[in-house]
Amino acid sequence: MSYMRISCDLHLHSNHSDGENTIEEMCQAASEKGFTTICFTEHFDMNPEEEKYGYLDFGKYYDDIERAREKFSQKMIVLKGIEFGEPHLYPKEFEYVSGLDLDFILASIHYVEDFGAYWDDEIRLQPGYPVQRLFESYYQEVLKAIEFGGFDAIAHIEFPKRYFTEKHEPDGLLNNIVKMLVDKEIALEINSNGGVGDVHPSNYICDLYAKNGGKIVTVGSDAHNSDRIGQNFNRIADILQVYAFQPVCFFQRNEIALTEPQ
Repeated sequence: MSYMRISCDLHLHSNHSDGENTIEEMCQAASEKGFTTICFTEHFDMNPEEEKYGYLDFGKYYDDIERAREKFSQKMIVLKGIEFGEPHLYPKEFEYVSGLDLDFILASIHYVEDFGAYWDDEIRLQPGYPVQRLFESYYQEVLKAIEFGGFDAIAHIEFPKRYFTEKHEPDGLLNNIVKMLVDKEIALEINSNGGVGDVHPSNYICDLYAKNGGKIVTVGSDAHNSDRIGQNFNRIADILQVYAFQPVCFFQRNEIALTEPQ
């Protein structure tokens, strides 16, 4: 069995949001690992509970991207993106960001109103708040975000799984989510930072996506430091082959198909 060589990583964070390394350091590491296309998706979170609320300086971010593009132009394509948290809750801010010079907009849910923005582990659960209810509340927010739309891909679609040993996959709710992704032509992200040795989304969600006609995916490591670029991409290669998903990237918000699995 042969696999495609995954040469793109479309979910990276530098010190312009909550990453540890500079854009140049991340680019250097990605180049050394053989990547030819990468995208920075710095956090843009409006919820004041988030650690990096109001942190992103677009001017400095753009300047560093341009310097990286000049330095690494012979080695890789450096894309400029953003990860917007809870876009459906901040429509005016999202409209503003959507009008900026960006290649790629990821949407994500980091905050659930009746739980908060902190996901350390079961110990942090509010008294009497079962994990099952947390997952259902989370997926309801994911569905609202997708219904709102306007972005290119949905990030780490089962985010709470990173922090809880127990997980809950409500069939009807998840089916509605993937069906709406397909109807709105929003890509499903295959994210390799799903926990210890795991990825997002689960095989169950991939099954639902495929059964509903979903094919378009983006791939990303969600790396917050240079060592983790491309982590667990062998697992992503397995998923691409099993489900015959079509990996894509975005340039100036236009979808571009990448090499299909062999």
